[in-house]
Amino acid sequence: MYAQMASINWMFVEGLFLHSRLTSNVFHSRAPFPLYYTIGWGVYGVVSCTHIDTHAMKGGT
Repeated sequence: MYAQMASINWMFVEGLFLHSRLTSNVFHSRAPFPLYYTIGWGVYGVVSCTHIDTHAMKGGT
């Protein structure tokens, strides 16, 4: 589950990066890579751990 969600989210992060590259020529700003890493790995790690904990508490296999 984590791998599926993380790969889909990385497509979103790649879109954010592409957007920042296109708009950085206009606004001269740097891409916030720590934010991208947090979105790409951390958010869905928390979602997956929550799902696993909830599933374990219900006694599912």
